[in-house]
Amino acid sequence: MKKLILLMVISVFLFSCGNNESKTKTEQSNKVSQEIVKLDIDTFLIKASNYIGHEIKLTGTVNHVCKHGAKLIQLMGSDPLQLVKVESGDEIERFDESLNGSEVCVKGVVTEIVIDEAYITEMENKEHSGNDDDLAKMKELRKKINASGSDHISFYYITVCNEYKVVE
Repeated sequence: MKKLILLMVISVFLFSCGNNESKTKTEQSNKVSQEIVKLDIDTFLIKASNYIGHEIKLTGTVNHVCKHGAKLIQLMGSDPLQLVKVESGDEIERFDESLNGSEVCVKGVVTEIVIDEAYITEMENKEHSGNDDDLAKMKELRKKINASGSDHISFYYITVCNEYKVVE
């Protein structure tokens, strides 16, 4: 009987020690997952799919500030044709137009838009005004889908941007 009690006490001690180690590892992984990733535009364009729904910090050069409400900016990296759209959140009333050409670091959530044939057809039915620009855009999207080897293409952008700063 004494051996059984001793065995139970030792077992409880061993399990309680092992549990603390597991909890520590879990706490450490939670801290790591809460850290906000910092990316430049070129890296973002390659790895954006890994961060969908996550808050990140993104650094790039402001290529455009939307003049209609100034709630949107476009950032570029080393290639001025590769742009990332950034939509302001509730805490930013408007982006200042003087940001054009400045390097900024924005903080926001990565969002994906999936373009497939159904999406293009829906765009044609809702927004198609019959002009050549609309037709060319639809045709170009279809070309990109065909070239991708998949049934869709994805575009990534930043939403809920409630913080930004000019990088000196």
